[in-house]
Amino acid sequence: MKLSRIMAVIMAMGIMLTATIALAAEPDNLHVIEVNGSATMNVAPNQGVVELSIENTDKDPKLAAAKNAKIMTDIQRNILALAIPADKLQTVNYSLYPEYSNKGNTQQIVGYTAKNTVAVTVDDINKIGAVIDTAVAAGANNVDSVDLGVKNQQQYQDKVLAEAVRNAQNQAQVIAQTLGKNIIGVKRVYNNSMSTGSNRMVSFAAKMAADSAESSPIQGGTVQLRANVAATFIIN
Repeated sequence: MKLSRIMAVIMAMGIMLTATIALAAEPDNLHVIEVNGSATMNVAPNQGVVELSIENTDKDPKLAAAKNAKIMTDIQRNILALAIPADKLQTVNYSLYPEYSNKGNTQQIVGYTAKNTVAVTVDDINKIGAVIDTAVAAGANNVDSVDLGVKNQQQYQDKVLAEAVRNAQNQAQVIAQTLGKNIIGVKRVYNNSMSTGSNRMVSFAAKMAADSAESSPIQGGTVQLRANVAATFIIN
């Protein structure tokens, strides 16, 4: 008798447990609206990165390296004289390699080329032209790139992300009202992507700047920040 009662209790507990598990496994029956929100913001650049290089060739690799080092030292010293802090100059590439001439089926070394590239971060974009002109006057023979961007980007990224969320919310509100529904909650929001563009000027021979009687013109334009979110809103 006692055994049968115990079995009955166990069976009842099993039924309750099965019911609980089944309830938890029920599919989500919420009524939702899924939208993608996006936003862009154009910001005036307030920082530039200029990559400058000196490239020279000599039959003796030591002489090629020595000439390169002297010119780069002059370039950096003159740029520092423009009130550019020393920590804003960074060597990003250095190479020394042989130059070959092909004669028949054989290759002969005819010299060695040394190349040194320095990146200069300029916090006042009005000085970029002066940095280029100064470097060219000191011996730089390549301006590899000029990137215009935004420092302290977080404040702008926060604003464009908030605008993307508002865009998603507005879309959902329009859809809900058209259907005669109301938004009663937010199920989830994903930050799909966020990007910050830059104005990149392609490389040009430094001789062009040296031949010009005027300072190298740099037009800042704007930098575009973009954000995209995916949001799911709950409706009644």
